This record gives sequence, C-alpha cells and structure tokens, in this order.
Amino acid sequence: MGKPRGTSVNLRRRLPGSPAGRIGTTSAAPALAARSAQAPLPWHLIFCAGLIALWALTLAGLPAGWLPLHAASWTAFLALVIAPGYLLTDLAATVRGRGKRRGPDLDVVERLALSLPLGVALLALPGIPALLLHWTVDQLAVAWAALSGAVVVVWMGHALLQLVRGEAPWEDEVGWRRE
Repeated sequence: MGKPRGTSVNLRRRLPGSPAGRIGTTSAAPALAARSAQAPLPWHLIFCAGLIALWALTLAGLPAGWLPLHAASWTAFLALVIAPGYLLTDLAATVRGRGKRRGPDLDVVERLALSLPLGVALLALPGIPALLLHWTVDQLAVAWAALSGAVVVVWMGHALLQLVRGEAPWEDEVGWRRE
C-alpha cells in the first residue's frame, strides 16, 4: 500500500554501493543522490519549474521582444499573477506545523483555482503603498517583480528543504498521477 500521508521518511537508509550493514549519513548529498536514483522528477515539480522559468523569462523581458503584444501580455499575466499565486498555494498546501500536520489536500485544479486570487492579493500588497505614496508605474513594476521573486525564492527554499529532509510532498504527486 505505501506509507501513509504526512509521515516523514527517515534519511538514515542504506545507500547504493555501501557495504552491508553500513548506514548512510543524514547529510544532504546522500539524500539527494538517493532521491535522484529512485525515480525521475514528478510532474508537479516540472510544472512548478516551468512556471518559474516563465516568470524569469518574463522579468528578463524576452516575451515582450519576440511575441506579439497580446501574447506578451498573457505571458506577463501568467508570470506575475498565476505563477506566484500557484507557488503560494503550493506552499499553503505543503507547510507542516509543529504537529507535523499537512496543509489542506488540494489537487491541481484546486491549486490553479486558488492561484488567481492569491496572485491578485500578492499584487495588491505593493499596490496599496503605491497609491498612498504616489509611486510611478516603474516603481510599482519593480515592487511587483521583487515580491513575486521573494515568493519564488521562498518556494524554492521550502522545496529544497523538504527534498533534503526526505519529506517531499510530491512523492505522492497530488493530482499528477500517471497510470
């Protein structure tokens, strides 16, 4: 059947190629090596990496240079609203409290549905000071990029921390199962 949801994986496991009876250490390198030897990356991580790549390309200005105006504005919407909102939703769904309790169980459709309001709420945070302090549009765009960048960095740190600890919630690939 497999391990129950919400349980952590012990990092002290036998490593491939280690002598019999010897147990691996709890450092990050063996855990990452064991994870890469176990299975390919799940679809959830590939999707999040694609959103982060779209975000980075959009902030670099690449879509505006070679896409028509309509397509470039859609990629900007996806990069600045949907991508940070999806990553925030993923953080909320995988954060563990002191009691090691998981967040709400959300499938992909629910995460995508929550990404729009969370992304808009995220963009409103620098928007309020921009209205009160009479920022220019350029200052507002920089604040949006910085705040969405902070979300991307926090999500990447959280994902890496869970991967090192062996508690990766994408091991069950919520909503991304391939039969």
